[in-house]
Amino acid sequence: MAFADNPPQGGGGQAKASGIPDAKAWLRQIAKSKEPEGLAAGVTDTTRLLERVASWPVLARASLNVAANKGAAGVDGQSVEEVVSRVRSLLPKLRHALLEGSYVPGDVRRVWIPKPDGFAGHD
Repeated sequence: MAFADNPPQGGGGQAKASGIPDAKAWLRQIAKSKEPEGLAAGVTDTTRLLERVASWPVLARASLNVAANKGAAGVDGQSVEEVVSRVRSLLPKLRHALLEGSYVPGDVRRVWIPKPDGFAGHD
């Protein structure tokens, strides 16, 4: 078993100066790798479930999905592109925090979406 902070097939340092294309290529390579064995139906072993959620392929695919959404900057002001360009150093930290139980999600930024009859969800 690899340590939580050691990504498969090398990496772990900063992305090259070209940044985002190299980072996305690295993520695509990791996303294609084999996931850990799945959980059988009805199994409620939370440790095994967490190991699967925090697996390299799952984290890589999730990162690629976020990048594909081209969302706005988060509450920390970092754009998706900035985060993707640093993904080689961020994913090992995220994986480690998830597996050791110290991960704390950040604040969520609420955006009101205008609708013809007013704003959705606005009281």
